[in-house]
Amino acid sequence: MRLFALLLLLLFPAGAGAASFLPGGDYPEPECRSPLRPLPGDGPREWRLYRADMLAYRQCVEAYLATAREDMERIRERMDKAVRDYNRESGNR
Repeated sequence: MRLFALLLLLLFPAGAGAASFLPGGDYPEPECRSPLRPLPGDGPREWRLYRADMLAYRQCVEAYLATAREDMERIRERMDKAVRDYNRESGNR
């Protein structure tokens, strides 16, 4: 997430008064929800269900991170293209 924020800062320097291209101006939060941890006295069934729910939670977070990394890569590619286009048009090859 820090890399994404850094990319945004590089793309939109504070002095430029730039707005975000992101919908709503912010990157969406993950839709993953952590399960409630069973109490110490709960039985093995509750703990098995909890571990299964934690696995699903982890998979959700991993999918969110993979999508965010892909988004950052697409943004980086567009940034690079903008620089290439500018350099080509300005003669700064």
